[in-house]
Amino acid sequence: MAEPISCLKRKISGEETGTFDPQNVQNANNTNDKSVTFADVLGKQLVSVKHITPTSSYEDVNIAFIRSKICSRKIYEVTDDNNNIIPRRCPGENGLSKTYLKCCFPQPASSPDFLERMRTQMVCLENAYMGDSSNLELIGLIRVRNISYEKEVFARYSIDHWIHFQDCMAAHLLQTNRGEFDKFIFKLVLPKGFYVGGTVEFAVCFKKNGQEYWDNNRGNNFTVKCCE
Repeated sequence: MAEPISCLKRKISGEETGTFDPQNVQNANNTNDKSVTFADVLGKQLVSVKHITPTSSYEDVNIAFIRSKICSRKIYEVTDDNNNIIPRRCPGENGLSKTYLKCCFPQPASSPDFLERMRTQMVCLENAYMGDSSNLELIGLIRVRNISYEKEVFARYSIDHWIHFQDCMAAHLLQTNRGEFDKFIFKLVLPKGFYVGGTVEFAVCFKKNGQEYWDNNRGNNFTVKCCE
């Protein structure tokens, strides 16, 4: 007796699996002496699954991508202890850069609860790193929940333990798909002669209609240290 005929269309590499067609069943019933070989017998998968993620929400919050781009410039490296991004010793006026800024906190976007915190806090520091190696510049990326069109976003910082402070306005980064969150960037330029061992403390704020939302590193503030 002839073996049953399969109406499954075998998936060829690079080709999507065909849909079920009743006509195939009729054609199969009219054909004799055919054999059936399933993909798993040949060591292949029976099912091909594709996962599609919408491009309008969270896909660009990717600290691994950000770190790879930063470190590809060959002047930054990621420490093993807490995901900090610090500069390697770079060419300067005397051949080597003497001072650099080190973040004394893990990069926030690497935290497993980063997405949830963005939704509850409305604003989060995404990551921070040193900018121009010839100056002491701190670049920060901020995520803001898109709950209003008008947004005022800034970083409030102090170099004397909050005896005095200043606000540094953040600029909106254009995005092709505006989803649940907007991205802003700010740059802090420390005064020339800022001493080794000195610290900068800061927090980020999102203000709308007179209401303020803050990310202050769970009450600890974000601290950056000048090192040599």
